[in-house]
Amino acid sequence: MRAMRRALVASLCCSFALAACGGGPSAAPARPPLPAPPAGSVAGAGALTTSLARVDWLLGDWSYADGSGVEHWVAIGGVLYGVAFVRGDDGADRYEVMIVDDADGRDTGPPDGKLRLYAMPGGAAPVEFAHDRGATADLTTAVFANPAHDFPTSIVYARTDAISLQATLGGTGGGSVIAMTARPGAPSPEAEAADRVFAEDTAADGIDGWMRHFAPDAAAVHRDDAGALVRSAGADAVRAVFEPLLASGELAWTPRWSRVAPGGRLAATVGDATLTRDGKIAYRGSYVTIWARTADGPWQVVFDTGRPENSQTRIASR
Repeated sequence: MRAMRRALVASLCCSFALAACGGGPSAAPARPPLPAPPAGSVAGAGALTTSLARVDWLLGDWSYADGSGVEHWVAIGGVLYGVAFVRGDDGADRYEVMIVDDADGRDTGPPDGKLRLYAMPGGAAPVEFAHDRGATADLTTAVFANPAHDFPTSIVYARTDAISLQATLGGTGGGSVIAMTARPGAPSPEAEAADRVFAEDTAADGIDGWMRHFAPDAAAVHRDDAGALVRSAGADAVRAVFEPLLASGELAWTPRWSRVAPGGRLAATVGDATLTRDGKIAYRGSYVTIWARTADGPWQVVFDTGRPENSQTRIASR
């Protein structure tokens, strides 16, 4: 998997995976004892649905054993956000965003219990993979697959002990393994501060304030009117998508979590958001934003996406 990430993420066209569907073993064994999710990896009470709690052992900060990258997982609003920062062959950091949720395919209605992961390497269009609950009886191993995808066609995450995580990537012609070790990640107060200014400018100036913080080549993933996940890239496309939304109400958000890439040039923020119309909340959800430090210092948005908050009653942790 490391080989795929270093080669394909570097070209912004790799695909990494998680998601879910149906079924399960008739009699699951008792879950082996594991530490509670690390402090700071569950942002707010009720961040995990019952379904997402099956994979709460992914939560936390993980460092690749060979030193080539890091991976961070955080839960908020009934969604798991994963952010990977991987060092490319040119020495620059690359990013990948992953989302695991259990809402239906249109992000509407209550969770249906089927975990789905959407992978967006380098801000690319999302690829969906499915979690096969019947593939293993081990409650700290998760098998995900997308047989129609070119590579990978399968990925297995396994929490092998209290401080170790392993990801195995499979497909035609072979695969690879990434061994990871728990290691505290570094928050980014600068990116969080930039995110708060981003929210303030949008509240004051609408779409103009919003676009002030986007890099010219930034991308966003969102649902279109038909419910399909689509990617908009470039300032003009991003403006066209979000101008009607920002004109329809008051969008507000607050960062609750952040991490900076080892190289210091990229960072991620995760937080909660609301859209208010006529004094009533019309939307409540969460988001992940990837930031890049510009040559003269300030941070700019290079990627943004989010999910509505699920309506099912949640549990804070297992």
